[in-house]
Amino acid sequence: MSATLNAVKFQKYFSLRSDVSAPLSKVSGQTHPVEVFYTQEPEPDYVEAAIQAVLMNHRAEDEGDVLLLLTGEEEIEDANSTNRVS
Repeated sequence: MSATLNAVKFQKYFSLRSDVSAPLSKVSGQTHPVEVFYTQEPEPDYVEAAIQAVLMNHRAEDEGDVLLLLTGEEEIEDANSTNRVS
């Protein structure tokens, strides 16, 4: 779940009856160092620019994970369906 989510409020919303609470589980997580990169100028196609940045980092950096946040399902599907050279 999101670190900013009010879990109890969320639980109350999904409770089926007022006398029975929806289950609430807590899973401990861990933090990892994060690097954030920005472009110098606005990009006309930010999805394409973001994918190119991910591929560039994949080629240039040591092994590790990359998280690319996109704003919607259409962008995610487009990013996944496009054939790109890695």
